[in-house]
Amino acid sequence: LATAGLYVAVPDWHRVVGAAACPIWFDVHSLTLTQVVGGTRRYRPLPEWTEWAAGVSYLQANVQEVASMRGDPETLPGRDELLDFGRRAMDLGVRAVFLTMGKEGALVLTESGARLVGCREPGRVVDTTGCGDIFCAGAAARLASGSAPAEAAAFGVDLASEAVGVAGVLNRYAMIKSRGLTA
Repeated sequence: LATAGLYVAVPDWHRVVGAAACPIWFDVHSLTLTQVVGGTRRYRPLPEWTEWAAGVSYLQANVQEVASMRGDPETLPGRDELLDFGRRAMDLGVRAVFLTMGKEGALVLTESGARLVGCREPGRVVDTTGCGDIFCAGAAARLASGSAPAEAAAFGVDLASEAVGVAGVLNRYAMIKSRGLTA
């Protein structure tokens, strides 16, 4: 977990997960990127992903991040590799894996199978920055309200599809607020 240039060690992360009184949603994004101050961050191999994912309830990654966790950030995984990745995550106790796939939507993997949740046509794409975070906010909010993973992902995908047409943090916040996701 990388935040503001700080690196949290796996044992510390395990203490956080073990002490949690609620489900843990884990987005692996920062872990799959090199730690560079003032430079361009690049995807890096993350073969130790299983140490980070053990014990979390929900795991989110994009396809490029799955490639990093498989050890080769340059080779995007196909459907079989994505399904295998999901099975490995569930073997660690993960309840559902949410793989964001850009304009294709999200692939939701659970013990009962895999389901592709497609995007609606977004219209004009203005900015995709933060769409994974917006997907997470929408899906996690729906999971917390009792929705099934695929239903939660559909809401997250819909929200992210709308967000790509909105420029700027304040405008995106207003859009999300209009959908009832802010305090």
